[in-house]
Amino acid sequence: MQLMVRGEKRRFWIPQRLGPKSPEQTARGDAVFDVEMIDILRLENVPPLPDGSAEGIDRTPSGALTEVVEAGTGDEYPGPDTAVLVNYYGWTTDNRIFDATYYRGRPTAVPLDKVMPAFAEAVQMMVVGEKRRVWVPGDQAQGQWAKNPQGMLVFEMRLVRILPEGALSKQVPETESGEGEPPGSAAPSGDAKPQGSS
Repeated sequence: MQLMVRGEKRRFWIPQRLGPKSPEQTARGDAVFDVEMIDILRLENVPPLPDGSAEGIDRTPSGALTEVVEAGTGDEYPGPDTAVLVNYYGWTTDNRIFDATYYRGRPTAVPLDKVMPAFAEAVQMMVVGEKRRVWVPGDQAQGQWAKNPQGMLVFEMRLVRILPEGALSKQVPETESGEGEPPGSAAPSGDAKPQGSS
């Protein structure tokens, strides 16, 4: 793939001896791939942990550290029961990006009452357009996000929009009697939504 440029299509013939060595691999013989290079993405490095007493560093009630990277243009703050559209990178402290809406090319909808408290607390400090970094302690992060990473999680996120009340609820058509079922809650959009929570 390092021989390719954006928009290029290329065919690979991979000899079996160079193929996967995992025990789950059941394919035999050479492998052939038709590959199209859609884009080349720049990997962001995890922001270093700041001094918690430094100017501009805030601490959330659950113990996360957060700082503003870019000021926003809005004047309204999300509430604890609202849903928002956010773009973000998420890192583990070994510099591995475990989730990033930026790579999917669209923000994701997040109900703040369904995600880890540290993430929700930081979002509630933001206005639309604001970009903020958040360092979540390991004891607050375990089991709360995709792939269940261990240790501290670091996010850089931008608040895109505060969604109106009920925006994530399913609208159920009325029955013949004119009464509908109560709307249920819809899952956040996007294919890598916060896990262990909704």
